[in-house]
Amino acid sequence: MEAAIRGHPLWADATHQEIDHALEGLEKYIMTKLFDRTFVASPEDAAADAEVSDKIGLLQRFVRPHHLDIPKVLNNEASWLANPPQLHSNLKFVQLFRRETKLVSEVEYYLTNLISAKMFIINVNGQSLSMEESEFQKHMESATLGTQMSVAGPSSPQGLATSTRGLQKQIDAEGSRFPFMDSETENLTPAELKQLHGLYRKTVTRYTLLSKALRKLSIDEDQLLASVDDS
Repeated sequence: MEAAIRGHPLWADATHQEIDHALEGLEKYIMTKLFDRTFVASPEDAAADAEVSDKIGLLQRFVRPHHLDIPKVLNNEASWLANPPQLHSNLKFVQLFRRETKLVSEVEYYLTNLISAKMFIINVNGQSLSMEESEFQKHMESATLGTQMSVAGPSSPQGLATSTRGLQKQIDAEGSRFPFMDSETENLTPAELKQLHGLYRKTVTRYTLLSKALRKLSIDEDQLLASVDDS
């Protein structure tokens, strides 16, 4: 395409910069029109995006800069918490459709590093983070449980320390969060019973995940509940 433009009579007197701008505009126009057909073009790409994003989310829960031998002077909290969406598809799109003459020098260096980072995330293991594989797997399991608990529903960090009296005040102040606390069974409508059943299933799911997390942290559930009642 570049050779065709440079050889066309209409561009005979154009400068290198003008031709470069024309090629940039042409590339942008074409790829904008073809975007839906070229970006995340297959179920495999979508699955790869999800895999990378999920893996980053798990690693963020326990991996710290020292696991990657990153000096303190280079620590950057903003970049450490980054989880760019559709990373796989974005990198693939650049590799396939960006002009090769633009993927050189510094740009090529950055792109290569991003691709290497993606592959590192996909294949990361204990050895990659200077830890025993068993420790790495334990961290991954705990991170997975934490993620599942977050998905199951919001929880407050202060929740475990809330006393019975405090909880009653919260119920009085925010009755909408506990709509059936003062309801009589015989007064519930079919729709309310269905809603109550859904809340019950959600509660059991969260309780089960929380119990697993406490066991992994070697925390006795009964002692923890007793400490809450005594607070």
